[in-house]
Amino acid sequence: MLNLALTGKIDCGWRLGRVSNIVGDRSTGKTLLAIEAASTLLLNPPTGITKVEVDYDEPESAFDVSYAETLGMPVDRVNFLRSKTIEDVHRNLEALINRNSGPGCANLYVLDSLDAISSNAELNLKFDNDKTYNMDKQKKLGEMFKRLATPMEESNTHLMVISQIRENITTLPFQPKWRRSGGKALDFYATHVMWLNEFAKLRLGTGKKVKDSKTGNEKEAKGLVYAIEILAKNTKNKTARAFREAKFPILFDYGIDDIYSIFNWLAKDSMVPNKFKIERAGAYYVFEGEKAYLKDWVSVFEDNIDLLVHLLDRAQRAWIEIEGNAVPTRTKSKGELFSEVKQERDRKEKEARLAELEKQKQLTENPDMVLCGRRSFKRSEVA
Repeated sequence: MLNLALTGKIDCGWRLGRVSNIVGDRSTGKTLLAIEAASTLLLNPPTGITKVEVDYDEPESAFDVSYAETLGMPVDRVNFLRSKTIEDVHRNLEALINRNSGPGCANLYVLDSLDAISSNAELNLKFDNDKTYNMDKQKKLGEMFKRLATPMEESNTHLMVISQIRENITTLPFQPKWRRSGGKALDFYATHVMWLNEFAKLRLGTGKKVKDSKTGNEKEAKGLVYAIEILAKNTKNKTARAFREAKFPILFDYGIDDIYSIFNWLAKDSMVPNKFKIERAGAYYVFEGEKAYLKDWVSVFEDNIDLLVHLLDRAQRAWIEIEGNAVPTRTKSKGELFSEVKQERDRKEKEARLAELEKQKQLTENPDMVLCGRRSFKRSEVA
């Protein structure tokens, strides 16, 4: 689902040679998305890519290598860095570009996170110095993008920047409540800006009944949380249409459940056309004439590649039709329209000039006629 929101294609995600920004609160899967991106590029590179390098820069000093390995990340093929300043990030990113560029090469540089780094000028200040707005990091970030944007594009290097959210204290009623650090340069140079929010916590069933303290009715007791459902909103997108959303669960010790998210979208989203929709029969879901629970369908697709391909194709065609409904039916032909208007105006002006010449000719040929304004009269009629 995330790929569809990013590019409109189910098999294409983050764009090589560009900058992406993942923004979210704690425990919303920001680092996990970076791990998934790195794993996909290393284990399943795009067609034509033969040499891949991944630099994971984590100045937060909180990256759990063993957990990343559990999620399938080949940590032995990842270069782990720990920058302290934006100048360090500039040097490390430039070194990656120089080290691995050319035909068949692709790179990924993950900065996790932008909030944890400073600048050389800021580090040299005393801790209690309050005579600066600490804007040096933002300026250096903009300078880094200006210097490396073209080399990144030429070397197929993707820069993924992870940002924490901050409350916008001085917000007005029409402004967003949350923001992220880094200044405006990141907004300008980023191809994708993805905001993550926790939508719901998924819990295991217990089979036990308890009484609701408010209503007195019986309900199932809450079980352990085994996953978090995330709502991703694409606020900027240069490869497809912006403002697309994707909802997906992140399972603990597993990662993003792509099959579940796609199947659930086809079954529950109201925008999905009826011909692509997966029908529900009570607690069961009907697919290709067969009936099963949602969790059982996920297992079936994992064991049957042909059926999984059919599901992905169904989701792709549904997305294309939904996007097609948003395309204007009118065609914009400004040049042709303005050309027709100009021709009509020229024609009327020409007719007016010819009529004026005709009147002048009549006056010349007939001395008894006199011109008054745009009308001609006989001399005897004029006082």
